[in-house]
Amino acid sequence: EGRYNAVFHLVTAANGAEKFYTLANNEARSETPELAREIDIKSQQAWIGHPRHYVFDNSTDFEGKMQRVVDSMAKIVGLPLVQRTPTKFILRPFHDLSLDEPSSSAPKGDPLEQWLQTALGEEPLMVFDVEKIYVLLNSGGADGAAPTNKLVKRLSGMGEGKSDIDLTAMGAAAEAEAAAAGGGGGVADDTTLEYSFIRRRTHGSNSGYGHTLVKKGANGERIEMKRIISRREYDWMKRMYADPSRHIVLQRRYTFLWEQKTFSIHRYIQPKDELCILHCQAAQTDGETDAVAAVGVSIDGGDADGCGDMAMRFPPFLDVGEPLDEDGKYSAYSISVRTHTPPASPRPV
Repeated sequence: EGRYNAVFHLVTAANGAEKFYTLANNEARSETPELAREIDIKSQQAWIGHPRHYVFDNSTDFEGKMQRVVDSMAKIVGLPLVQRTPTKFILRPFHDLSLDEPSSSAPKGDPLEQWLQTALGEEPLMVFDVEKIYVLLNSGGADGAAPTNKLVKRLSGMGEGKSDIDLTAMGAAAEAEAAAAGGGGGVADDTTLEYSFIRRRTHGSNSGYGHTLVKKGANGERIEMKRIISRREYDWMKRMYADPSRHIVLQRRYTFLWEQKTFSIHRYIQPKDELCILHCQAAQTDGETDAVAAVGVSIDGGDADGCGDMAMRFPPFLDVGEPLDEDGKYSAYSISVRTHTPPASPRPV
């Protein structure tokens, strides 16, 4: 997580497009279709738990598969996507589920993890503890100033005299690419900053840190811009710019693969207890052919592509409820709001 912004896995043609799998056109390929499928599944499983693990299957032709890759990459660099349907769903309560035969590999202190591991059998399950903090990076912060400008200036003096958090430069590469392609603008044009948060994700003794800006485009599309940050930067932003009008959000996330798609259950711990949200790997409906095709999607609680008709493709052991809006009442952004805002602590200039 601290090394790669995203992981793209293109499923072997030996799984779902067998007629195109051949040794004749690739001297480096020596695996039989059976061995290729086995290695491919192991490669997918090796990346379970990365917050932006994208799996692209062979449910479309090769050109469609490549288009899904391009669409997902555009989302990562902050280019807006047109098609948008939910990829988040409410999960009905787990407290009625039986744990008569819990998996021996699951820790005894977490009943949900025990139940999921039992339901998954030998399939791997990764569990992470997440702390999410909304930060005052929009103009008009608690001290009446513009925190963005102060933050950029402050961080420009850290390290070797260079800033690694120049917010105005985030997405610059995508902006330049869009302009070169004749886009006539860039991702920063006609967008407004909605909110920003930092996130720590911990598995065992290892933690990864990230910072996300959420913007709205001129047509109302949701644009996310993410970057990896250091622990030092995370601690500093938490101390200096945590939004006092919002709770710190604590979650436990359970991530697994099912039918070559990534699923993540986000269980809230604070400030709302035991609420569970399912983040599914997206599917996208082609407006011209009405075909539904699997698409890679972030499972980090952020932006997502269309999900299409996923009703028959959820894991059968989950009791899935209604779809959710990205920033609706069950989002971390809404749940984090305090009823009474404590006074903000003074900040040094």
